[in-house]
Amino acid sequence: MATLPAPAITARFADKSSAEFWQGIELAGLSITIVLAFALQSIITLVGGVAICLAFVVRHAHLLPVSSRTVTNCLMVLLLFFPAFLKPGHGFSPVFYFFATAVTFVTAYTMSRFSAAALHLAATILYFVLAALVGIVLYIYWGSPTPFAEVIEGSSTNGIPAYMIIVQTFLCVTTFVMHGRAPLVTPIITFLIAFYGSGRGSLVVGSLLVMGGLAFNLFPRKVPFIYRLLLMAISIAAMAQLAIYAVELFDYVSRYTKLSVGISDRNREAIIASYLSKIDVFTFFIGADYSGTLIEFKHEGNPHIAYIRTHSFFGIFPTLMAALSPLIIFFARGPWSLKLPIGFYVGMAAVRAATEPVLFPTLLDVFFFLMILMFFRARDAAESSRPRKGIA
Repeated sequence: MATLPAPAITARFADKSSAEFWQGIELAGLSITIVLAFALQSIITLVGGVAICLAFVVRHAHLLPVSSRTVTNCLMVLLLFFPAFLKPGHGFSPVFYFFATAVTFVTAYTMSRFSAAALHLAATILYFVLAALVGIVLYIYWGSPTPFAEVIEGSSTNGIPAYMIIVQTFLCVTTFVMHGRAPLVTPIITFLIAFYGSGRGSLVVGSLLVMGGLAFNLFPRKVPFIYRLLLMAISIAAMAQLAIYAVELFDYVSRYTKLSVGISDRNREAIIASYLSKIDVFTFFIGADYSGTLIEFKHEGNPHIAYIRTHSFFGIFPTLMAALSPLIIFFARGPWSLKLPIGFYVGMAAVRAATEPVLFPTLLDVFFFLMILMFFRARDAAESSRPRKGIA
């Protein structure tokens, strides 16, 4: 086979790099639009966000595997969401989110067909743009006890940190797929954002992301030994400092966050108990509405727990699919060197949804679905690059 001259090879790689760059910019623009459309929490932005996702899918329709088997499987899964059409108490919301969930999944699949480099660039731009916006918010509302609640009228102080957790897990997965290591600086930034958000859920998940990043960088072979050695020394020094100042640090964090009342969240426990009081044999399978519950008369229809909303809109089967979805990675075929880190980050996103309705169903589902799909893409790429036995 003829060999391309050096200039031609260089031009080919330059063209590929340039294409991946502009693809990453396009994906970053889409991702930023998705997050902002969700964060603004208005009907116009939510519908607009779904429409933009649909336009992206149409633009890249050639990346979709259109076959009778694929269509049949998708229709069978969508049948599980039929309770959405039996909820007059919720108005049009369940039907809208039925179609929105389908669009977000197809959007995630389309995005997963792009290269790891383009996705990592998009995740990096998305994270630092949002972090910069958070920094501006903190600067403007520095004197406020709840600065994030000042941004959007009626929004929760936990909202922005929870969005950052989802974006952070997305960045972690793309970094691991691209470079075989976990980011360390951005989880620390996310933890600090969670601290200023005064929430418990984001603080706990943020600290787990920091510790997970340290753990995943100490063992992979792709991470240079000197880097791992330096990281271990820093970790030991940090743990020693934490041990020395543990009492003062805990007192400081407790004083300025909701951890002062402990990890247990009595408000959400009351929400769960109130919703479960409406569950019988029938509503167990198709879900119950919020009428007569704390969700209706105290929280203005906000269940504060993603899985309650999923069950209320779609019933038990989609709820189980959402709650157990991280297990797909652990039970799938593939190396544990991919399963553990990606499964961990997907699990952290699912855990954050347990105390804040940032997923299931929302526009941010795009990133959740995409992280799972990236695992399968990375696994298949690793298997295809592995030399086959018996073949010279």
